[in-house]
Amino acid sequence: MLGQKNEWQDKLFEIPVPGVRLKLTPGEYFLPNVPVIYASDGEFIYFRHTENYEIKKYHIGSNRIMSSWKREYPHVRVPAEIKDKLVSGSKLVVGSVNEKTREYTPPGREYLEDIKRLSWVGSHLWVLTSTYDKDKGILIDVYNREGECVDGFYLQFTHGLYVYTLFPADFQLCKIYLYIKEIDPEENYRVVQYQLLDD
Repeated sequence: MLGQKNEWQDKLFEIPVPGVRLKLTPGEYFLPNVPVIYASDGEFIYFRHTENYEIKKYHIGSNRIMSSWKREYPHVRVPAEIKDKLVSGSKLVVGSVNEKTREYTPPGREYLEDIKRLSWVGSHLWVLTSTYDKDKGILIDVYNREGECVDGFYLQFTHGLYVYTLFPADFQLCKIYLYIKEIDPEENYRVVQYQLLDD
């Protein structure tokens, strides 16, 4: 926790993250398998910190995890056509100006993380999964504050395969609009605005 002038004040809680620990000279390094993703409704923080379909609910005021929920979810294998585009962790470069550098690149992934993104929409938590159907789009699960799944639907994006390489920062909700960073067939990046409509 930081103050208004960015000075360190306190540590609130820790999130265990699976990854690879490397003992290299100099020092020891840790490369997480997946980034922690989260969403907040102002009172609670909902987060995913592993590759599996599990969401934990943290209460900000009492500084404790209140509950967690998961569901049976078939892991999605990384499609062959995007394996070269999928970044698995970060490349680590060790060394200084006066010594030879060494690089470590995490091994490629066999499966995608089950949950790609969490977003708080109105009074519900949207869970963007890795399930993709070329005709229907990306599967999104919808939960209430108690962790009950109240809905599920598919959302079709312009360039569907991009969901597999989606990072949390590439998907933003703003009231009735959804903003996605996409890649077109010519490998150009663009931001696409979608309007969310009630059925």
